[in-house]
Amino acid sequence: MQAPDTSPASPAPAASEPPAEPLRVRLARLSAYFGWQHRLAWTAAILATTLAADVLVIATDVENVMIGWGTPQQRALGSVTAAELRSYAEAGEFASGSMGPKVEAAMRFVAAGGRSIITSLARIADALESPDGGVGTVIRPQ
Repeated sequence: MQAPDTSPASPAPAASEPPAEPLRVRLARLSAYFGWQHRLAWTAAILATTLAADVLVIATDVENVMIGWGTPQQRALGSVTAAELRSYAEAGEFASGSMGPKVEAAMRFVAAGGRSIITSLARIADALESPDGGVGTVIRPQ
């Protein structure tokens, strides 16, 4: 099967036909909406709830959830309530392809009666030993 000609000299597709798009571009667009991080975070929250776990720990690349990411106002969140975290999420603080799915899964687990921690893989043990939010971001019901 020959790839379609995408050079500038190619004729434009008919108005009724959508432009041809490589599969990898279509998959990238789908991943932006339904990415593996969404599925993984939701699966972890469901599994932890089903097993009646007390704590859901979500490992990520950073030690804490941040608000104001990439700005001079950037700051780490320590111990926060689910309501506080929800207000930050509703304000658009967490990217959908990054921290957003993790935060959403953590909030859902807390709503089901547990406690969640989001931190780096290297700091999980420290975060579990410091339940007040001294390490990582601890999400509590109230």
